[in-house]
Amino acid sequence: MDAETIVAIALPPLTTLGGVWVGWKLNQRSAERVRTEERDRQEREARRQRQDDAASQFQLDLVVALRALPRVVGPAEQIAERLDQVHEGLWDARARAAVLADRIIEARFQALDTGVTILADSARLRLRDAPVDPYGNTMGPQVNPWPLVVAAEEMLQALAAFQRREEPPPAIFPTAREVAALSWDDERGDRGLDQVFSLLRERIKERRAASFGDDATADT
Repeated sequence: MDAETIVAIALPPLTTLGGVWVGWKLNQRSAERVRTEERDRQEREARRQRQDDAASQFQLDLVVALRALPRVVGPAEQIAERLDQVHEGLWDARARAAVLADRIIEARFQALDTGVTILADSARLRLRDAPVDPYGNTMGPQVNPWPLVVAAEEMLQALAAFQRREEPPPAIFPTAREVAALSWDDERGDRGLDQVFSLLRERIKERRAASFGDDATADT
């Protein structure tokens, strides 16, 4: 039997075996890719579940911490004492939710805590500089904590939206850096949250005006 005949006889089986091997190799790679994708998906879901659990617990802890938050105008000394409690509670809650990593939640937490710290310090400064009546009693100044109520509500909104996997409504309370900048005036010194108060009123007015305009557009 000549060489050409031998090649002609052997080639079909060799070609078939080669095709089987290539197919097996492709299937193996495909199966490995599927396993990798499934493993990655499970890891993402597990990580997200841990984040959801942390957000839920963080929300509950914040509600407890914010019970001390004053919500109406009050004497500076009392406001400062209660804000110290809030500050401590905020950081205890954050420490227990260390696994939670979300840009919006962290930004709002920092803004809220910065506001709490600044208003507490401002209340003590105003109490120190308060006038004294003829009987030696300090005529204690009053402090309005309303801006912090707004910040607290927006913080809780962000946590609720995170658990629903939605974006929260845009914040009107300024960022931590903006709050710090607004708390001091080169000419007048300590401003507490007075300028934040004014800024919030303007932003609320703008939001209402925009909402009214949207409603009017929808009616036409």
